[in-house]
Amino acid sequence: TMLRPESVGWAATCNAAGQTLGAAFGFTGYMMLEQLKLVTLASFMFILGIVFITVTVLVALLKTEKPVPLEDEPDGIVTTYRLMLSMANLRPVQVLMAVLATWKMAFPITDAIAPLKFQENGVPKEYLAYMTSLLMPMSIVLPVIAARWTSGKAP
Repeated sequence: TMLRPESVGWAATCNAAGQTLGAAFGFTGYMMLEQLKLVTLASFMFILGIVFITVTVLVALLKTEKPVPLEDEPDGIVTTYRLMLSMANLRPVQVLMAVLATWKMAFPITDAIAPLKFQENGVPKEYLAYMTSLLMPMSIVLPVIAARWTSGKAP
């Protein structure tokens, strides 16, 4: 892992904040820059492609990893998949999988139709993007607050 052992508890928080920031920049940021006629979709994707390749190369060149001790070496892929399947056969895991697979089933129609109805009634799509950006700080701050209770020696 790239995190120090005492910081591993922050991995999920960093992931959540990073995904939220990425979604905000990739959608709302693009919409704003495109509305201001500063970028096109092609130029935006090209610039982000260069940023992605640059960051990947810098991490590959500058981040060093310690060799993994033999006793900490992960099991083979077949053993890992057998272990995963044995865990998937546990009743609590099956219930959790069912809940996670179905909990949003009632909402896709509403999520898809609401923006169309707003646009039908004259709300520009840029405004809809700006409204979602108002919730972004909350999506970033909540995982950081929750990390107080979910990270550390005894989460």
